[in-house]
Amino acid sequence: MSQEYAVLARLWTALDRSRGERHLPDGVWAPTSIALKAIDRLLGRETRRVAFDPWVTSGVALTFVVETGIVQRGIGIAPNQADLKIAQEISTGLPIDWTHQGSWEDGNPAVQNPDLVISMPPWAYRRSGGVDPIRETLFKAWTGLNPSGVGLAVLEPGFFSRDRGLMTERLKRRGLYVDSVIDLPPGTFAPNTHVGGVVVMVRRGSIRDVFCARLSGEPDRDHLVFNNATTRTASHTDVALGFLIAPSSYEGLDRAIAEQALERLAGPAARLRVDLGELTLALKMGRAETSFLPHESAVYVPLIGKGPAHSRLEDTTMKSQNYAQVIVDENRVLPEWLAGYLSGPLGLQARDSVLSGTWIPRINKSAVSDIPVYLPSLSDQMVATQAAQGIRVLREKLSELSQAIWIDPTAEHRLRELFPTKTEEEAFNDWVSTVPFPLASILRTYQAAGNDYKARYEHLLHFFEAIAEFHALILLSAVTTDERLRAELLTDVSKALSKADLTYQMATFGCWRITVEILAKRLRPLQDDRRSGGKERLEGLLKTGDSLVTDLLLGKAVSTILQKTNQYRNDWGGHGPIVSEQEARRRSGLLWEAVLGYSEVAKDAWSRYELVIAGPMRLTNGQFLSTVEVSMGPTTPFTKKEIGLSAPLDDRRLYLLGSGRADALRLLPLIRLMPSPKTAANACYFYNRMKDGQSRFVSYHFEQDAEIMDAFPDVAEALKMIDVRPGGGPAS
Repeated sequence: MSQEYAVLARLWTALDRSRGERHLPDGVWAPTSIALKAIDRLLGRETRRVAFDPWVTSGVALTFVVETGIVQRGIGIAPNQADLKIAQEISTGLPIDWTHQGSWEDGNPAVQNPDLVISMPPWAYRRSGGVDPIRETLFKAWTGLNPSGVGLAVLEPGFFSRDRGLMTERLKRRGLYVDSVIDLPPGTFAPNTHVGGVVVMVRRGSIRDVFCARLSGEPDRDHLVFNNATTRTASHTDVALGFLIAPSSYEGLDRAIAEQALERLAGPAARLRVDLGELTLALKMGRAETSFLPHESAVYVPLIGKGPAHSRLEDTTMKSQNYAQVIVDENRVLPEWLAGYLSGPLGLQARDSVLSGTWIPRINKSAVSDIPVYLPSLSDQMVATQAAQGIRVLREKLSELSQAIWIDPTAEHRLRELFPTKTEEEAFNDWVSTVPFPLASILRTYQAAGNDYKARYEHLLHFFEAIAEFHALILLSAVTTDERLRAELLTDVSKALSKADLTYQMATFGCWRITVEILAKRLRPLQDDRRSGGKERLEGLLKTGDSLVTDLLLGKAVSTILQKTNQYRNDWGGHGPIVSEQEARRRSGLLWEAVLGYSEVAKDAWSRYELVIAGPMRLTNGQFLSTVEVSMGPTTPFTKKEIGLSAPLDDRRLYLLGSGRADALRLLPLIRLMPSPKTAANACYFYNRMKDGQSRFVSYHFEQDAEIMDAFPDVAEALKMIDVRPGGGPAS
């Protein structure tokens, strides 16, 4: 049994013996083990002389740090005899002096200059004359810390965020600052409350940013939190894993998490952000005893919960005190649009980002004006409002029809006319038409195989090997445009390939799969890194900022699919027994499920990231107008279109073009779209291996000319560029 569990087991035994119930005399609750684990990890293994608990309840915190050797001895002051008895019972044999509260006075040498002040005082303790006795007791104890001492307390939520300005100033006058505030997960004090509480750490020194994070109870995540707390490192991907903030700006972790979620949800609309206060002519908070006066420019914003906002007073459903009436400037925002926005996903997240309060989160008056609004033009607001009205009318009609189908036997015919449905095959064909030709052409070959299940599953194996190479090629093409990233990331790839006895000189499914896994994993953190420019850097590498595309290329889902299908390839091999029709059907079914899985992950991402072949170009008014062939879908000839770009494209090279972009990602020449040497028909060829100084390319859809061997100088140069060995240099 670990030490935290051993201490807690003694506490429960003492509670059952003394009270027969699981709470303490002052209403202080015994924690779960995560609170003690937090104390252990935050204090580390530095041995301290004396720990002091100025407000003993159960005595569990002080007992734990003495028993684990974090401190050599302890001193605890209990507010009453019942608390004292519990503490003494669970710490039998330990060097801890427990005394009554009245024995602690300023100047008492027994508690001067402790190395650690640790406490787990009661929550919501009754104040006297507006004075918070817990806060005053902790301040007095922290003031006595020695120069290298630490104060650590497990407190009710909101202890620091409430009156944080005054608290910070009072600590500053005593030469103290709040080092960190770690939220404990809900249920830490169950069954008495499901609110988690916070661990506050105080040190001596001048004010600095506060480290904030939240424990979850998941070992891997909590390990990251503790490491970040020790090194005071902010996470760029998840604020719950740690962030740094000025003490005066801290308003609780929930607020910070909501802000981050809001940024992600807003995406490209972030540039339209304004505060609601900028759109407000008048603001009135509701009161229980009075009602609002109707106003044609008013929006009624809920102050609690997630109910909808309204632009008409008669639509409100809660009491007046739970709304704010916001009179808006209709030259900038339409009330109907604003009510709809505040009721939708982005508006609800915006409301969450300004909530305050621990027990019942609420939007206060000043926070109403701080609600972020992502404000489009008035004309766009009008279009959105009219569309929403049309949807409401349609929803009402659908409701009527849903009742009619159980009453009117002719309703089915009317519904078929209103809602023609596509077959699964038609829906799949629609998706294939949005996929780049190198992949889509293989799927068309698969469909043409009919009932030949051996051919069908072999085509699908080729499809997933092609996906692996195509995804790898995109990521390799991106990182080779950044010399530092190329040296750093491709060295890691080279090490992994070498360990697996794989090489680009003889590329396999496994070779491309490993490349995708490592590059996606290393680039993934850039997706959400707004603070240090990682997101912009990633956009510059891939030439797209579309989250659907980056999720497809960098997410874990594709790697999981490739791992599974690569394993199929290895298990089924080419040297086993003859495959029966039943086994071929089974294999085809497994791979078809994987195809559907990939289509669910990809969605319409490829329609936003088109594969094009560069063609003739002309320079007009400083813009490069290039005629490109859009190489999407399973058929040829390709559609041509003219695009305007900020830089020229190399003729006949393959590029990926993001929607609305003025630049494109040039692909390394390891996939080629070109006429077959024998038939002159357009075909796609994937690089396969080097042999005797020549490059071997294979086609997975063009049987008449399925292989090409030739000396392609640009291929040899590309392989030299991506095969980076330790030290950052290319392979010899």
